[in-house]
Amino acid sequence: MATLVLTAVGTAVGGPVGGLIGSVVGGVIDRAVFAPKPREGPRLTDLRLQTSTYGSAIPRIYGSVRVAGTVIWATDLKESKTTSGGGKGAPKSVSYNYSASFAVALSSRAAGRIARIWADGKLLRGSAGDFKTATRFRFWSGDADQPVDPLIASAVGIAQCPAHRDVAYAVFEDMALAEYGNRIPSLTFEIVADEGAVTVGSVARDLLPARFDAASEVGLIGYAASGASIADAIGPLVALGGLRRGGSAETPVLGAPTGAGAIRVTPATPVVVERAADAGLPRPVTLHYYDPLRDFQTGAQSANVAGDAERGFAIDLPAALDAGQAQGAAERIVRARLSEGVHGELRSGLGALALRPGDAVVVPGLAGGWTIAASEIDASGVMLSLTRLATGEPLAPGQGATPGLPVLERDLPIPPTRWLFADLPPSGSASAPSPVRIAAAGEAVGWRGADVTIVGGSYDGAAVARIGVESVMGTAASVLPAASAAMLDTTSSVEIELLHAEMTLSGADDAALLAGRNIAMIGGEALQFGSAVQLTPTRWRLSRLLRGRGGSEAAIAGHAAGEAFVLVDPAAIGAIDPAMLVGGGGVAVAGLGDPDPVAMVPPAPLRADRPLSPVHGWWNPAADGSVTIGWTRRSRAGWAWSDGLDAPIGEDRELYRIAQLSGAGSETVLFECASPEATIASAVLAAAGGAMTLRIRQVGSLAASEALEISIAN
Repeated sequence: MATLVLTAVGTAVGGPVGGLIGSVVGGVIDRAVFAPKPREGPRLTDLRLQTSTYGSAIPRIYGSVRVAGTVIWATDLKESKTTSGGGKGAPKSVSYNYSASFAVALSSRAAGRIARIWADGKLLRGSAGDFKTATRFRFWSGDADQPVDPLIASAVGIAQCPAHRDVAYAVFEDMALAEYGNRIPSLTFEIVADEGAVTVGSVARDLLPARFDAASEVGLIGYAASGASIADAIGPLVALGGLRRGGSAETPVLGAPTGAGAIRVTPATPVVVERAADAGLPRPVTLHYYDPLRDFQTGAQSANVAGDAERGFAIDLPAALDAGQAQGAAERIVRARLSEGVHGELRSGLGALALRPGDAVVVPGLAGGWTIAASEIDASGVMLSLTRLATGEPLAPGQGATPGLPVLERDLPIPPTRWLFADLPPSGSASAPSPVRIAAAGEAVGWRGADVTIVGGSYDGAAVARIGVESVMGTAASVLPAASAAMLDTTSSVEIELLHAEMTLSGADDAALLAGRNIAMIGGEALQFGSAVQLTPTRWRLSRLLRGRGGSEAAIAGHAAGEAFVLVDPAAIGAIDPAMLVGGGGVAVAGLGDPDPVAMVPPAPLRADRPLSPVHGWWNPAADGSVTIGWTRRSRAGWAWSDGLDAPIGEDRELYRIAQLSGAGSETVLFECASPEATIASAVLAAAGGAMTLRIRQVGSLAASEALEISIAN
């Protein structure tokens, strides 16, 4: 018994005074653990926010449980700056992100490993050990000889750094906090302290050695022992049933003539036994526990018996159980409470003075175990008040128990990143350099974003974008036919194979199309689609098309199967200031699921920096043998024909370059002009044999346009 154990320990450590203290403390433990009324264990606080309160207890973990732990060390937040946007007169956007390094104590007992980790209730680390947020992670299992953590030692000094031996703890190094409001999130950990299940008895014996026998081998998935005392840690195990003290000799037998553990008493009167009124018994019970099928979140099972009593009670049990075990425990508690409603009185001789409240006894002639509730000395002897203990029926799985329908976050491996430069047409804004746009997505479900940095050049290593929204991407599974850019294409269609089944497309009516809905890039052509029909979970057929949008009609006739497809969504596409690429810099994109960053150089010039090609070319011969040619100018600075007269130039100056196309495909520049009309001299035409093909490009502030071809014949 704890009284004897702690009295001996207290005497050895502190002499007679220590023995007295040990006796008092031991008596408290005995009465707490073996009293007739089961302790209603500590609240299930292990899934609340982890704290760093000085002096807070660190639980001892057995089996597999989910707990929060205690922050035992942390650095200040580390700030990093990302510059994004810019170009075309738009201001740069500077964002500040933070990371932190910290350590969390998880168990005051050695633990085998960490399985999953949650941050603010969202999965941070999957069962495969993959992290959903960037961090470096170490787990110290709590070995008796474990070394100091190198990061903590570097911060506080090796001489002042504790190794936290016999304490299992986790260290996060430079954990990215952007997804959690730039603060350290609330973390909970699935700890596997022991491979396989543990038992009530093994836990109790570890907490208080040599006190419990093999009859206590009721299985548990896991248990978090905590509280201000050993009684607090062991008390909840009583609710599970099957907890037995080791050695029958420790249980006194009232009236036994001889033998160890016997108390000689002489009953002066018969034992009076009575049951408490049903209305006074708290019949219904609700047991709260950790449910592994619900990611170790709190589950509840209830039990009741027939009767008029409606007053119930709840027990918070810091144990991981399946639904059947929890239901069986709830039913066992109800039976125990019924047993404890039986009271008895026994008048005995002075030998009963050796008994104290909380002692478990056996009364000859009475079934079951009993405990001393109170004793009173009078002239006739000692009057003992008894309360019957629970019958000790072993824990059995409940019938028909269900954990309820769990709502769980999917544990998906992070897929590699698929990305491309979204070389979009001009947007109709100013003539300043356009941002470099990047679209990215995961090759499967579960992508968690990607970071973009500069590689080479003047800004090598600079972080320039964080792409956190997945673009709808894929490839063309069929060849998109050529069509006119001047009218709605109602005959053509194209099939698109998206990267995964959670990407979707939807149609749009004509009014929505004219308002700019459903813009996509297929190869080099920008188009809009009015109809999207799903053929398989990942394949879609697009039709009712507006072709060659944004001046991309030159790409209408050059399609092939396997071309890249991306739905243009400004919220999902990252923008990089072209000024960050000076000195020959490229970009590198890296997601959490990528083994290595992938570096590429953006296309130059960007499509958005090129003027639109001239259109509606014409030529007229003159009497002197020369030819007058002309065309209509288009502008990338204004799509709307707002004044009904002309579109703005959108460039620093109006300039056109006229070149002659040779039979080998090469071009020879003839001249440049400042208006959309020019004359080809008769000598030039005669040198070409009276027929020639001209290519006319508008020369913009940043690049030249695609060519308009005009063929002149005799």
